[in-house]
Amino acid sequence: MHSMLATPVFARPRPHPVLLIAITVVGTLGIHVFVPAFPAAARDLGVLPGTIQMTITLYLIGLAIGQLFYGPLSDRFGRRPVLLIGLALYTVASVLAAFSSSAGALIAARIFRALGGCAGLVLGRAMVRDGTTPEQAMRQLALMNAVIAIAPAISPTVGGLLTSWLGWRTIFAMIGLIGALTLPLLTVPETHRRRTTGQGIRAALVGYWRLLRLRTFRAYVVGGACTTTSMYAFLSASPFLFVDVLHRRPAETRQKKSV
Repeated sequence: MHSMLATPVFARPRPHPVLLIAITVVGTLGIHVFVPAFPAAARDLGVLPGTIQMTITLYLIGLAIGQLFYGPLSDRFGRRPVLLIGLALYTVASVLAAFSSSAGALIAARIFRALGGCAGLVLGRAMVRDGTTPEQAMRQLALMNAVIAIAPAISPTVGGLLTSWLGWRTIFAMIGLIGALTLPLLTVPETHRRRTTGQGIRAALVGYWRLLRLRTFRAYVVGGACTTTSMYAFLSASPFLFVDVLHRRPAETRQKKSV
């Protein structure tokens, strides 16, 4: 035990930073890339706009719930196996979404994609902290957050172009391919060497309940939710306004939003 605790942090295995950024961006990519395709998907599946808009609402809920459990699970079983399971779920759900024949099937696939994709959001950051000193971790996390901030600005353009050229289903085919390309993470070293046996999901839920009982924490949660809710409301409604009302092509949706 003493030798394990004495092991310097820089001697631990360290996945390449580019790889960690890639697995972290996977989760947020699925939020915005599908937005320009909302009108096309609604027409193809024969549903109202509100039904398709549920794909982004429930995706966000899936991300929020999934992130609560990946941390405790990876502390117990290791970062690598839990990450691989999450990425595999993300990839399979993306393929199912591409072949969805109904809005219900698409929404269900989106939920499972969110549950799998948030593995990278949690474990990418955890693996950075496992394999670096605090100073190095701060630099890598700052770079990772910068890339995550850029992804929402680029992904709707990609989704709009794919929708205009090849159809909205190719968006999920592309995302599934990205997920499949990340599965060779079998070569990623395990960064979490110390397993926790006494603390699992039950202990995490107890900790979450204690947080919810704190008035200060609840105030921060409400404040953060209010700052982001309006943005996602605009994201879910704007494609229908630009495509159906203003008669613009899906590929132009992102450019019009930034004006």
